[in-house]
Amino acid sequence: MLLRKGAVLDQRGGERREPHRADIGRRMEEQPRRRFRLRPASDDDGQALLTLVSTVWSEYPTKKFDFAKDGPAYDTMASRYRAQSGDLWVVVDTDSNVLVGSIGVVPAETPGGMELQKLYVSSSARGHNLGRVLCNRVERFSRMAGAAYVDLWSDVVLTHAHRLYEDIGYVRGDATRAYADISATVRYYYRKDITPTLQ
Repeated sequence: MLLRKGAVLDQRGGERREPHRADIGRRMEEQPRRRFRLRPASDDDGQALLTLVSTVWSEYPTKKFDFAKDGPAYDTMASRYRAQSGDLWVVVDTDSNVLVGSIGVVPAETPGGMELQKLYVSSSARGHNLGRVLCNRVERFSRMAGAAYVDLWSDVVLTHAHRLYEDIGYVRGDATRAYADISATVRYYYRKDITPTLQ
């Protein structure tokens, strides 16, 4: 039996047309796309931010979130970042109004730079380049602040974050930091040089 081009046999021996790539692409385009909104965080986001961070940590068996010690700080986290001449942003799924991402920035320990902190993206929102968008927001803020570099300390278990940092130009240094917390956290150091925006 001759088959038309692009056709295959079905289970009953009949001929059916194999889906064309254009048809598959069209069906994908017809599927509803998730929409997100990046905005400055407020202290009212504290509990949602706490849920995001603790949920991400729960993906790693060695990570334990110390709610008693660290939880209360989230109630005023946005205010505290801005009081340090930094800022804090969140990403919200506009359909569900659920907070699915965050990032913060404060002046670096060494003058002349800024430190990226609190980069978290919910597992349900990954695959949409939110990590890159959030890092770009920090780098833009840092350039406007006159910084010549952005650095960060990233937990050694967050390998997906390490790949992101390295893909967008951050270089891992030799330094590590160990913390006396309930997870016995160890972090790698990363840095990216940037060009300050002329004021």
